[in-house]
Amino acid sequence: KETYPKGQRIFDNGTYMHSRYIDYFKKAKKLDQEEVSFQFKQRDALISGRADVIIKDYQDMKYIGEMKSINDRRFTEVLIANQPLEEHLLQWNIYSFGLNIQDGFILYENKNDQRLLTFLVQFDNNLFEQIINKFCYINDCTKKNMLVPKPITCPNRFCSAMSSCKNDDSTRELLSHAITDFMVKKLEN
Repeated sequence: KETYPKGQRIFDNGTYMHSRYIDYFKKAKKLDQEEVSFQFKQRDALISGRADVIIKDYQDMKYIGEMKSINDRRFTEVLIANQPLEEHLLQWNIYSFGLNIQDGFILYENKNDQRLLTFLVQFDNNLFEQIINKFCYINDCTKKNMLVPKPITCPNRFCSAMSSCKNDDSTRELLSHAITDFMVKKLEN
């Protein structure tokens, strides 16, 4: 699939940010694993993903770390709210369940000035069920060759289905697969 140049630069910036922090965790001798893959089946939906890092504290307790580079506007939103963005909490809870690690953190780095925010997080079964219900619904629609209802606004401006997100039957299969791919990629990023 083609990625637009600006989108590719945004993804590359996140990749380089991850590399820096992985190096920091290695130098501190706290990195347990990086890019940790998992897969599980939940109510007939196969879920897979990849967590950024697992680190260990001084007592060898393991924590899942999710690292995000965000622009100044989003960073300010997170700073004012004093909590992680909901989509990142949902994503982290999938990782927590899949890797059977109950505690961790979401780290935000401001792309403009490298300021940091870190939030300690714990597995939340309500959030987990919320995202699993969405996955299962998408999975059911795909199995029935049904079009997943179009969102009022696209949740991702780099969504591969944006140009074909219509209400007609000609895009039914393309859109169902694109939304499923998008949800899987959100877990992997």
